[in-house]
Amino acid sequence: MKAIKQFIAEHLVNTEIFEMARSLDDYKELIRSQIEPLISHIILVMKAREENSEEYISHWKTEIRGFLGKFIGIKLKTKNSYNTRKKHIENIFYNEYELDTDEDEIIGIIRRKLFNEGYDFEDKQIYNDFIPIIQKFQNEYLPEIVDIIASDSTSKIMNFINKL
Repeated sequence: MKAIKQFIAEHLVNTEIFEMARSLDDYKELIRSQIEPLISHIILVMKAREENSEEYISHWKTEIRGFLGKFIGIKLKTKNSYNTRKKHIENIFYNEYELDTDEDEIIGIIRRKLFNEGYDFEDKQIYNDFIPIIQKFQNEYLPEIVDIIASDSTSKIMNFINKL
C-alpha cells in the first residue's frame, strides 16, 4: 500500500497548485544565485554607514529588498515549512559556503561587485578595513538573513532594510 504522501503527490502532479511549487533543487539554486548580490549590497551599506556616506545607501537598500523579495511566496514541492526552508538555507550558507566563519570566502564572493564600486581588495589597507565589517555581517546579519528568507515575511524584510 502506498504511503498517503506519495498518493497525494501523484494526484497533485498535474494540478495548478503543484506547478506553482518549486523543486528543492530550484530553491537551492535561487539561494545560491542571490548570495553574491545580497551580501555585496549589505556590505556596501555597512561600509557607507561607517564612512558617513549616504549617497548610494537608499539605492542599495532598494536592491537588497528586491533580492530578498525573490523569496516571498515560494512554496516547496516537498515539505514546505519554515524549518525545512531554514535547514536548506543554513546548509548552503554555513556548510557549503562557510559564510559564518570564513571571511575570505565572503571576500571572494563580494570582490567583483566591490571592485566595480571602487574598492580593490588587493590593496591590503582596503582588505583590512573590510574585515571588521565582514565579521559584523557574519555575527549580526547572517542569522537574521537566514530567518528572513526562511520566514516568507515581507514585514521582516522591511524591518531589516529599515535598520540597515
